[in-house]
Amino acid sequence: LGVRSSIGIAVVVVMISTTIGLVIGGWSGYSGGWIDGVVMGITEVVLSVPGVLLSMILTLLLEPSIWNLCFALSMTAWITTA
Repeated sequence: LGVRSSIGIAVVVVMISTTIGLVIGGWSGYSGGWIDGVVMGITEVVLSVPGVLLSMILTLLLEPSIWNLCFALSMTAWITTA
């Protein structure tokens, strides 16, 4: 039962974070210039905060549930893809 939940959460988080990371990173790289600088600056600032800590804070701010956990983990995982 625990393995099924963990794998399900992992699959959802990877799909969401990869999609977001590819879209934002691709858009930033294609645009170039100041847009690329701003987007990459934001990603560097967010990367300076530990991802697990940021996910825990997001989960606490939202109502604790599996979907909010997936959302919080996705919001911290897309940055490495971008």
